[in-house]
Order: sequence, then C-alpha cells, then structure tokens
Amino acid sequence: MGYNATHPQFDAAADAIRIVADFYAGSAAVKDRGETYLPPMRSVAMLRDENFIEYLSAYFAYRDRAEVPAYVADAVDKSVGIMHAGPPAITLPAALERMLDDATGDGTGLAGLMRNINAEQLLSGRVGLALDAGPDGPVIRMYYGASVRNWQADGDTFSWVLLGEQTDTVEDYVHKLRDSFRLMALNEDGAFFTETQDARGAVIEPAVEPAIRGRKLDRVPFVTINVSDIAADMDKPPLLPLAEKCASIYRLDADHKHNLHMQSAATLVVSGLIDERDSEGNAKPLRVGAAGLIRTEIGGDGKFAQPGAEGLSAQQAALDAMHRQARDLGADMLGNAGASESGDALTVRLSSRTASLRQIAFAGAAGLERILRMAAEWVGANPDEVSVTPYTDDTMAGATGADLLQIASAANAGFPISREAQHWYAKRRGFTPFEFDEEMDRLANQGVP
Repeated sequence: MGYNATHPQFDAAADAIRIVADFYAGSAAVKDRGETYLPPMRSVAMLRDENFIEYLSAYFAYRDRAEVPAYVADAVDKSVGIMHAGPPAITLPAALERMLDDATGDGTGLAGLMRNINAEQLLSGRVGLALDAGPDGPVIRMYYGASVRNWQADGDTFSWVLLGEQTDTVEDYVHKLRDSFRLMALNEDGAFFTETQDARGAVIEPAVEPAIRGRKLDRVPFVTINVSDIAADMDKPPLLPLAEKCASIYRLDADHKHNLHMQSAATLVVSGLIDERDSEGNAKPLRVGAAGLIRTEIGGDGKFAQPGAEGLSAQQAALDAMHRQARDLGADMLGNAGASESGDALTVRLSSRTASLRQIAFAGAAGLERILRMAAEWVGANPDEVSVTPYTDDTMAGATGADLLQIASAANAGFPISREAQHWYAKRRGFTPFEFDEEMDRLANQGVP
C-alpha cells in the first residue's frame, strides 16, 4: 500500500482547504504563495524572461503594497466565541475523568479540544479524532482536515485510515521536519494496529498494537467530524466563499495600490540632447527635485508625464463594494445585521446563523462523544456513561444594542416585561457583568432614577 496515496475526495477538496487556511493564517501566508493568489500584471510578467531580477523586484513591490483582508480569521474567532460563550456539558465515567483536564496528553482538556474542533470545522469542514494509548490511559489525537488523507469506511466505521504527520528529529540542535504517514487499520486477527512510514516507504515507527492494561481494540479508533455530521464523506469548508472573496479583494487592492503609486510617481520626459558631464567627461545621471539641474541643447524641453486618475475612483468603488460583500458573507455566519436591515430580514439572518453554528456545535459534540465512548470501552468502563452536549443557550442567537432598545420600547408601550427581566436578558448577552440589585445601586449612585 502506498502510504502517501490520497482519497479522491481529499484531492477534490485540497485547494478549497488550502485557500481558507491561508486567508485565516493572514497576510504572510497569503503573500508567500506568490502568484497563486496574485498573478502579476502583464507589464510585470513580461519582465520574467527578459530580466528575472528586475521581474522579482517589480512583482514584490506590486505584492507588498497590497492589503490582505482579515475577514476569515474574524469570522472563525467570533463564531467559536459564540459557540463557547458558556461551557459544554460533559459527563464521563470515573476511569476517564482525568480527560476533562488533559484529553490530549499535552494539557488540553475536553473543553479546549471542543474549541479546536469547532474552529477546524469552520476552516476545512473536516477534522479527525484518533485514540492512542498514553501512559495514564487513552489520549485523543486531533488531525486537521488536510491531514486526513485517505480512508475506507462503511458509514462512520473505518476499515483503515491514512493520516499525514510530520516527524521532528533534532541533530546538533537543529530541528529537521520530514513528512510521514500513519496507518490505522486492523490486522488479520482483527486487532487494531498502527504504523508510520515516510514518503519513500521507509518505516519510521514499526507496526504496534496499542494496549491499555493489556486490553486491545477490535476496531479502528478514529472519527471524522464534518460541518453537519460524523460520516466519512467530506464536506466543503463553510468559509470557502468568504476566503474566495478575500482573494478577489487582495487582487483588486494590489491593482488599486499600484495605480495609486504610479499616479503619485510621475515620469520625467526630456526632448533634446542632455549635456551633464563630470570632470572626466562622463555623462552624469539625471537628478530630479528642487536641487536638480538638467541642461539640454537650445530648444530642448523637459516635462513630467503620469498616468491619468480616471480609473482610480472606479477601482475604489469596486473595492468598497467587495468589502461590503465580504462583510455580508461573514454576517451570514455570524448574524451581524446592518442597522438598516428590516425586522423580518434580521430574524431570518439570525435564525440562519444560529442554525449553522448549532449544526456545527452539535456535530463536533457528537464526534467527540463517539471517540470518548470508544475510550470508555478501551478501559473497560460503561460507554453509556459518556455524554457531550455543546453550549446551546439562546445567547448563541446573538444580540445587538438594537435588540435592547426594541425591548425597552416594547415595555414603554405596555408590553408586560419587568425591568428585572430586561436586565436578565442584557446580562446573559454580555452587555453587563452585574446582577440587577448591583446595577440599580450603581445607577442610583450616578443619579439615574
């Protein structure tokens, strides 16, 4: 078996996962991809064959002036924050309770692992969880979407899975990373084993059947979590449209900044022979500026030429429109409605966003619960004692200052809602950290009735 082989679904999704990951990572990651996201203008590309050094200089100037928008990172961070505005409810048998504080063997507890799972669901639409035997019992290894490379499964039960890893070796204080590939499968006796090879097929870690207190597994302890389910088939990254819009903004911004630069940097044009020579009779370079002096033959002329600014306003208008579209795409995930949005449109947007985030949260919890139940079986505990429920308080639907104003207006118009209830709503949505009585005392001290 070629351990570096990939599944057709992985191949089809690789580019989508990469663009979302790059625009989440930020400007350095995007610009390091060079022409992948920012092809050079024709005038710059023509230099590639004529003078490669000059081409690089022109392209880097073109690239470095451009701004990479941060909408993807903002959408992920805010979405995860909404999903984890409160703690998840996790119940475990006594044999696994240590995993509440350290589920991964490196100090990450189950709540922190859930945050990481939800973030990766947003970024790649896919995350893998594998069980391993640690010194104190089972540990969970999380694999990002780009690392779950190949598999065979019946529904959500895996016959085998191939995972991409990196092996870190240190020689003379120098870290050397090399790609490796981990196989998780069942052997001829039906026992779970794992083995790691490098890209050339050389064995890095020989086959081993992990055991905890002498107990082995008769299944592949691996779970995939997608956007809406835990099936083996892949989902598209939910933030792919936003990342693609960010790529378009990046390209247009590069053109716009280049044109602004050219507009502010006029080109000197001189007609007639120039006679500027040094003491040895060599022609001097031209100097431009207040202290510069250019001598030409009688009748000669000099002037500055620069590009027209006619297209700049159109480019700026297009950029503004694309930024609005990107913010709207993020709002579709986050539910951030505009101030002019109607009540019905706001309700639809909030309902859509809440459904999306709840769907992601519940899929993540279902996958984590499934892998924890496998862990319970491995240590001889009752898997039915495992329960994982995400934070699903109605605050996940979000709230704005306009919501509070609408509630206050309704109360003033006669709607039967007390001031205590209004404060309870505001506190649960993070508008105030104080209890009702403390809030009233603070208002009284400020002279507010």
